[in-house]
Amino acid sequence: MDAEVKEIIIKEILPLVEKGELALFLGAGTSIGTPSINKMTVPSSLELIERICTECGYEESDYSNTDLQTAFGTGQDEIDNFENFLVSNFMCERPLHWQLSIYRLWWRIIFTTNIDDIPEKCIDILKKDDKSYPDYHVFNYLDREPIFRIPTSPEVVKLHGCVNKVKDGFVFDSVSYADNTVKQSDWISRCALHITHGHCLFVGSKFKESDIEFAIRQRKNWDNESPNLTNWIVLKEFSTMEEKSYLRRGIKPLKCNADELFN
Repeated sequence: MDAEVKEIIIKEILPLVEKGELALFLGAGTSIGTPSINKMTVPSSLELIERICTECGYEESDYSNTDLQTAFGTGQDEIDNFENFLVSNFMCERPLHWQLSIYRLWWRIIFTTNIDDIPEKCIDILKKDDKSYPDYHVFNYLDREPIFRIPTSPEVVKLHGCVNKVKDGFVFDSVSYADNTVKQSDWISRCALHITHGHCLFVGSKFKESDIEFAIRQRKNWDNESPNLTNWIVLKEFSTMEEKSYLRRGIKPLKCNADELFN
């Protein structure tokens, strides 16, 4: 993390966090590598493909060019109790120290495309702490929004499913993305509302999911007068072309890692 990024975090981002005015979006980069209950770690997409195909008995030469959609379908067809397989890979054994730091802070709301249970584990650990932290409540993508909102209880929203609610399913492949796009749940619509109104921080992913992008476009069509507020995205690397693309969308790229940001 260079001096310019540090200054942006201290002078622009932290003041919004302290006032509870910043929405946080968490992607795969904030979960990959966390110890999971199968004595491995929460996998990346490539690692998940490898684990599924290996479990099914395939050689590396069989799956080296396989995409996640194909591997996921193969796992559903060929792994006995595929749901338990997913749970063992994505259920967290213990969160990392910097992940706990995320839930000590007062975010306006937290959205995540991850299906692991790291948020729940962090929240449970912090509840046992002597200090007072936000009373985060976790919602899955099929859950109804709360009728009444309490300022001290911000929401954590799992936009693509969760291993704690396997029966609800996951948004993993192109078919489920299309289905989620068509249905446009209240949470996806609310996600788009936060993004188009600004003051959002994206960490751990480039956040180009089709269901979210569609909701944003819909929102912009309805609300042409939306204010041009600043959003930020944390990325390890990005090209000049990507930077310009983000800036045109009102998103300032910051070159650093998730653990650097929250440590």
